Amino acid sequence: MTKEKLAIFVLISAGAILTLLGCAKRNSDRSKAATHGKFYAVITEQTAFYHYGPQQSKGPDMQLTKDTLLTVIRRSFGYSKVKLISGESGYVSSDDIRLAPASLVAAVTEAPKPPMPDPPPTKVNLPSSPEFEPTPIPDLMTPN
Repeated sequence: MTKEKLAIFVLISAGAILTLLGCAKRNSDRSKAATHGKFYAVITEQTAFYHYGPQQSKGPDMQLTKDTLLTVIRRSFGYSKVKLISGESGYVSSDDIRLAPASLVAAVTEAPKPPMPDPPPTKVNLPSSPEFEPTPIPDLMTPN
């Protein structure tokens, strides 16, 4: 009877582990597939931005203005979790954002300009003095 109980325990444990591993993989794929790298923009004149959610006790952390670009981490019915271009993440009203037009994305995410070239080196003329002669360095490699 002990071998039967052990076999049942092993089967149940293996099934539970496989189920949990499958769920973890599925959830991670869903968060990556939320936006596919697309930018969204604020479509209202202003919308509230909350770091921890719309029910946080102190109210919105800031107001985002129209055409502010962001990416959607997780889209929800009332509020979506988003990430701003600055790297801050938080929540905004899902009704206040839409897929950003390509012209807005191009204007904001324009490739950085190449750095300015270094100025040419300036030549420094050191005065030569006839009364000063450098001390010779002894050659330590040759025997005396």
